[in-house]
Amino acid sequence: MVSRNLLLERLAEILVRSFEVERDAIEPSKTFKEIGMDSLAVVDLVDFLERNLSLKIDDDEFHADTTIDHALEILQARETADNPAEGT
Repeated sequence: MVSRNLLLERLAEILVRSFEVERDAIEPSKTFKEIGMDSLAVVDLVDFLERNLSLKIDDDEFHADTTIDHALEILQARETADNPAEGT
């Protein structure tokens, strides 16, 4: 399983490079809305994560009011579920 810190760095890099979010704005306690993302940007993020990280994320799991911390929890859970051999 990928460490939470590494996952945060990967997510932050995606948000900065692909969604033009300021790196200083990205904190685990902030919501996507608080870092400047609207609901359509969050849908695009989910699509990006699914394609680039080979994960399946349910449509109702990420929204503008989801915190970065909660998003990390979801990503860790999906990574473990989608790659069970890595969790052993």
